[in-house]
Amino acid sequence: MKTTLLFLLSLFAAGLPMETAAAQKLVAAKTDVIQANKVMHTTYGNLDAQIADTLYELTRTRLERVMHINTKVPGTVLAGDIGIINGELKAISDQEGRNGEAVDWFSTLVGVAEVTKASADADWKRVSALQQENPELISELDVAMVRLRARLADLNLQRGKLAAKGTADERQNWALLYLSMQVQELRDRVRVVEERQ
Repeated sequence: MKTTLLFLLSLFAAGLPMETAAAQKLVAAKTDVIQANKVMHTTYGNLDAQIADTLYELTRTRLERVMHINTKVPGTVLAGDIGIINGELKAISDQEGRNGEAVDWFSTLVGVAEVTKASADADWKRVSALQQENPELISELDVAMVRLRARLADLNLQRGKLAAKGTADERQNWALLYLSMQVQELRDRVRVVEERQ
């Protein structure tokens, strides 16, 4: 989950060119205002492709690092977490936004939602099996949390697929909702880790 959120936040941050906005000069004359308001052809394709390539390399490097950690101390990083990183890598590489074409970030986010759903389903199956083997091993509340996370991941993916058929505003609304839910999920998990320390 943490790797998914970091991936999502890097996607989100990649779309916010703050340095460009901060570096813009003030418009001094009426002619400048008129010129600035004209529709100008802007191509994000090359930058999108560079962002996608860099994101791909970053994710690939994260995967290599995790695999290296597991070779030194087997089992340090769970197979499910490795699967999430592999899924993120596939979601990025499946995009046609490489080689100078514009990246379809919405489809990338839907791909990440698919990875999140698969991961949540796997967690649910694993926890269910563990609880059936030894009911005292995992509390009912923990089991309920894992079950509800799997359900939420499924519902989010269904909503994303519906938004894909809708308007640009519907796609944007889903993406923002999805990202905010992922941030909340990360906060919850960080809180749990802090409580255990």
